[in-house]
Amino acid sequence: MGQDMPTKIISVIKQGDQYYLPFFIKDHGVEVTPDNSDDIRIKVGKIVKTLSSGDLVFINGRFLFPITQEQSLSWKGDVRCQAQRKIGDDVRGTDVYSICVQPSIFTDLF
Repeated sequence: MGQDMPTKIISVIKQGDQYYLPFFIKDHGVEVTPDNSDDIRIKVGKIVKTLSSGDLVFINGRFLFPITQEQSLSWKGDVRCQAQRKIGDDVRGTDVYSICVQPSIFTDLF
């Protein structure tokens, strides 16, 4: 995956946001989907979610990584993220990317 596998992500989020972060993954020019992978896992900060556990959702060509308000409130500055794809015995990862987390004046849950 590495250099041949660009991953498009939301590059800026706000602390306290709650929604799905979309990941579009390609491997050597081919779109990665649940149909052509044994499993996918994505790590954002210290949180890992996998497709096989049902934590990731695949809709309209995007892997959706849910984040809660509590999770995004705990992030500051740049949060690193990466995806890995399992095919048989092979595991291939993307480059490491950063999500810029902007501060919020809200410090509690809505």
